[in-house]
Amino acid sequence: MPAYSKKDGGERDVDELASFLREFQDDLEKLKELETKYVAKVAMIHSTGDALDDWQCDQDTQRAEELDELRKLRRAQVLTKISDNGFGDELAVMGDNELLELTEQTWMKQPKELHRASDLVRNPPTCINDIWISCLGATKKLPWIWRVERLNFDDVASDELRDIIALCGKDPDATTAQTMDELDARFLCLPCSDVATPQAMGWRAVQQLLALYATLAVFALFSQAADPAWNGHTTPGSTNPTTFSPYYVPPGARSYDSASPLLHYSGDWGESFSSGYVQGSIRKTSTANSYVSFTFTGTGIEWFGNMGPKHGIAEVYMDGQLSDRADGYDSQPLRQQRLFWVYDLPPGKHTIKIVNSGIHINQAEGTSLDIDAFVVTEAPETKATLLVQPPASGPPPSDLSVAEPSAQWNLEQQGSTGVHAMQLAVISDTHAIIIDKVEHNPLTISGHPAWGALYNLNTHSVKPLNMQSNSFCAGGTFLSNGTMINVGGNPVVEDITAAADFGDVDGLQAVRIFEPCNSDDVDNCDIYENHSRVRMASPRWYNTVLRISDGSAMIVGGSKKGGWINNATTNNPTVEYFPPKNVAGQNGLPVKLQFLVDTLNSNLFPIAFSLPDGKVFMAANQDAMIYDWQNNVERRLPRLPNGVRVTYPMTGTGVLLPLSAANGYTPEILLCGGSAVDDTKPDWEISSQDPASAQCSRMVLTDDGISQGWQVEQMPQARVMPDAVLLPTGQILIVNGGRTGISGYGNVKDQVGASNADNPVLTPVLYDPSAPSGQRFSSAGMPTSNIPRLYHSIATLTPSGKIMIAGSNPNLDRSEVVYGTEYRVEWISPPYMAAAERPSFTGQVPQKIGFGQSVTMQVKVPASSSDIKMVLMDLGFVTHATHTNSRHVTLVSSLSNDKTSLSMTGPPDGNVYPPGPGWLYLVVDGVPSTGVKVMIGDGNDPPVDQGALKNMLAQTKVDQNEHS
Repeated sequence: MPAYSKKDGGERDVDELASFLREFQDDLEKLKELETKYVAKVAMIHSTGDALDDWQCDQDTQRAEELDELRKLRRAQVLTKISDNGFGDELAVMGDNELLELTEQTWMKQPKELHRASDLVRNPPTCINDIWISCLGATKKLPWIWRVERLNFDDVASDELRDIIALCGKDPDATTAQTMDELDARFLCLPCSDVATPQAMGWRAVQQLLALYATLAVFALFSQAADPAWNGHTTPGSTNPTTFSPYYVPPGARSYDSASPLLHYSGDWGESFSSGYVQGSIRKTSTANSYVSFTFTGTGIEWFGNMGPKHGIAEVYMDGQLSDRADGYDSQPLRQQRLFWVYDLPPGKHTIKIVNSGIHINQAEGTSLDIDAFVVTEAPETKATLLVQPPASGPPPSDLSVAEPSAQWNLEQQGSTGVHAMQLAVISDTHAIIIDKVEHNPLTISGHPAWGALYNLNTHSVKPLNMQSNSFCAGGTFLSNGTMINVGGNPVVEDITAAADFGDVDGLQAVRIFEPCNSDDVDNCDIYENHSRVRMASPRWYNTVLRISDGSAMIVGGSKKGGWINNATTNNPTVEYFPPKNVAGQNGLPVKLQFLVDTLNSNLFPIAFSLPDGKVFMAANQDAMIYDWQNNVERRLPRLPNGVRVTYPMTGTGVLLPLSAANGYTPEILLCGGSAVDDTKPDWEISSQDPASAQCSRMVLTDDGISQGWQVEQMPQARVMPDAVLLPTGQILIVNGGRTGISGYGNVKDQVGASNADNPVLTPVLYDPSAPSGQRFSSAGMPTSNIPRLYHSIATLTPSGKIMIAGSNPNLDRSEVVYGTEYRVEWISPPYMAAAERPSFTGQVPQKIGFGQSVTMQVKVPASSSDIKMVLMDLGFVTHATHTNSRHVTLVSSLSNDKTSLSMTGPPDGNVYPPGPGWLYLVVDGVPSTGVKVMIGDGNDPPVDQGALKNMLAQTKVDQNEHS
């Protein structure tokens, strides 16, 4: 339970508190009065062109600083007094006015009654805690006032109350209209070890006290007209809406405004004053060759200034080298815009120099250049605890190859993603799409931070995407026609997970459309949304999206609102399809899966793969099944060994091992990592230092293989949140993750920053599924990174054959403290990248290959080549350690006698390879060519059932949750 205990000897002193409050309120009123006068004065100066009286300005500024210090003192005195009586933590995050209002109502008007109620809330009997755990799945150690809301029995129709009644063995539908006395009796039927307190007080009295709390202003922060769509972690100030601008100083970064003495100006510069500028002022110049320079220590820097019709182009130099030409033009005036950023500087001193070039684009009316602020970031150093080996989980590793390095792997850091890489998919030879949640990313579009981007795999440039809805923890897949969909997400962030309006809309039911974009030029490629016509039937957060055998998408599970671990109240234990299908008589509406009920609580982002017989493998929590979606039949598989859980937040990863005609396309599944932490534990009993699992479980999905059960192996190191990347060679590279803790942020004890996990695993390991048991894992020749990759990291194979690694952000919003928001990109080059000669396609590769179609293409292979394979791969949609659709199929092929042409046959049907985009790699003696994108199947749209579509739209609402 929360430790909001009263301090020893602390007594209520209403008179003393009242004195503090009066002084606190007087300070606030004086400060606001001075601010009003100052703003009015600045406005008059701007309108008249008069000079600002520097002396008077200094006096006003000094007086404001003095008053602000007094305000902080009074506030601290108020909080201390409240804390002495057992509160404070939940009040410290409030704004001044909210704190005044709350303290006046609670501690001046009803001290005795509220003290009784607060004692009950802070120290509840066992039965209340047991009910809360049963009904809410112990999802959150909530502030005490929110806990009151969750235990408010006035709302007899609430899901929580229905669960309580059901626990008593009664029918909720038959009791919701009963009197409160009858309801109380049903409640007390629960087995409780200590019910003296509530019985002594009487539930009628308890309810009256709870109702008193409901009148407080703070209760409005948690109780809204619609069902709250966010149950997760929030940070101080994140629920207080403010005027939006891209200017943002993440925790761990430092801001230097335009008046900082560390900035050196040369040339003709002027200064303007406004409350809309950082620290109230900005420097401007329209003169060519005027410049500003700033020497700083860090690994990144951002420049903020105005944009508008009269702004021109600035040259930005980093350490003497031209880095960018930043165009400040916009058709509308915009303030506090991020004009330049770089995050991949080596640690140490750097100098940025910004020069007015004196030129502008045709549309611009001038060459103005503004300096409002610089924000300096410094990547946090790796923690000392990274060197500490946590307790082992399960049997010791036995499969680690100890051979001397025979081939060297290479690791390089190059590029910055612009938006945090929470989700990623390779879309073409040259680009990957990156999707994040709504937060203060450096890449900007339409005056606000972007949360989607196209990343150039060759030049490392980024282009922002015009996302509409919040894609926080969405899933995605490609369809049979090459279109990518991005599905689900979270509600709008304003006053829920961020303190500003980013312009986003509710994403919980969103289906975002990204049409094929195969050109090197991606200027016209963007995301399309239309929730009135294109949406899911139900809200989903942390859903898995899978392309199935007919080329459509199966959307699996998820939670009906954002938060943390799943529970019976928020669970969405269904599948639905895009486009909608009439499956199991649902006519476009979701189909219930009992599997997703039985696998609570740790069952978000289920691991799923389409199998060569058209069915679907699913794993969630400790369980797995094969799902015949066409007949809506579940076949349960043996439970995973040793209590290991493999889905969020005890996140592991999964791979469908390579398929080939040689083995009859027999499917075999590998599940690695995760955690054996009990998912029924409340978060405050889970630690970031709880050991992860090193277990890998492998099963052949035939009757014989299933009867033999899971075959267990041990990775060299335990990992939670690992990524498993299929290589063209058929091997699997396991990267990322931590040795302790679980997924998420802001939930467990011993958080590192906000991270629920710790002890990042910095060295990859290679798994060879064809090697004998006991010889499959190897770290020989592997490089070690210095960048932790924990929650919200990704890794993917790219067309070149390199592995792209990006992301890591166990934070509600961008942060620069351990473990901070990571934008740097790393590239792992397997030994084959350094081969003296790599095979290649010398002629035209067909853009489309039909099922069973024979194709001949021109190739170049080394003269000494012997083992030649044509491999078809799906590089997958990667997020949260799930690599949905990731696939490796060795096609039937033969090389001509002169070794210049290769004949191959396309996959036999959509079961072996679901129709849609794929990548061909020619692999010769373990060395692959560069991948070439092809379309498998006819390239047509997935089947559309117009009746199911119409029924789904008619039977469901647009953006059902709050702020829609």
